[in-house]
Amino acid sequence: MVTVVHQTDLYRPHQDPDDHWDLACQYALAKLGRQRLGGILLDYPYEGGPGDPDICAIAQMNRICGMNVPYGIGAEPGKTLSQAAELLLSVLAESPVPVAVHIVGSCIDVALALNAQPERFERNCAAIYLHAGAAQDDRQLEYNVALAPWAYARVHAAPCPVYWLPCFHRVPDWGKEDMRIGKHGTFYRFVQGDILRELPPRVQNYFLYMFTRCANPRYLMALEQPVDKAALAQYSAQARNMWCTAGLLHAAGWAVNARGELIPVGSPQAIYDFMPVKVVCTPEGRTEWSECEAENAHSYLFTLRDEDAYAQAMTQAMRTILRALEEDLA
Repeated sequence: MVTVVHQTDLYRPHQDPDDHWDLACQYALAKLGRQRLGGILLDYPYEGGPGDPDICAIAQMNRICGMNVPYGIGAEPGKTLSQAAELLLSVLAESPVPVAVHIVGSCIDVALALNAQPERFERNCAAIYLHAGAAQDDRQLEYNVALAPWAYARVHAAPCPVYWLPCFHRVPDWGKEDMRIGKHGTFYRFVQGDILRELPPRVQNYFLYMFTRCANPRYLMALEQPVDKAALAQYSAQARNMWCTAGLLHAAGWAVNARGELIPVGSPQAIYDFMPVKVVCTPEGRTEWSECEAENAHSYLFTLRDEDAYAQAMTQAMRTILRALEEDLA
């Protein structure tokens, strides 16, 4: 079983609810016994941002799942180390099995850990899953890259395998075109009610506490309240943009077929795979890549085999794993 460290830009109030969906998926995969969740790394709040790191969401998921997953706050501007980077280095040093690191927010804290002790990544990092960037890199920088281009470049040069999951095949021409599914982009969209309505009440309350920007300071007791049916209906009707599901599943040993069924990584029926590539990234966050032989690869690029089936299949897969979030306390 792999140990997983999850880095995220999880805020309260939320910036984008996809991060709370991703967090729930990580806990569900741990609940299913596919991984051990070793820690959560939280981006430091930026000036003008939505709020502070949402440690309440972590506490709620720990409560729901009967776990005690630690967290670390990211680096303040100008700092060369952080609680988050130190937590990551500690997990790398202490885990008896290789560690998979997911980056779904800024690359800063993983880059700081790489700068501090690259040998720990070389020895005990199974892979970094880099959920950022664009495969066709000829427009403005993708959001996560723009937060810290130098850190994005540092992660691409890590001394361990890097699974690169660009958010888009090509960054949209904002204001002129919508986000869309592309060959090397992980973006997809689903209607929240397709999953939210089928979840246990406490998990529904976890999401509603975030969606409604609930001011109740008793965030654990909020899980136990009757579900607000009007709020559930309101947020079930909303669409949600997602990016990270494929990488989260891959680290846990799963791929997805066209029917949304979970299948072993490497199965020929999988609707996506990872192409061995060589990647060069400048300090400004611009990438160039080329396909290469597997034995020469340092990086692996997300590649869709079935664009038509992708969104519905990923929705079904996410529904399947989130049902594992049980009601009973450990």
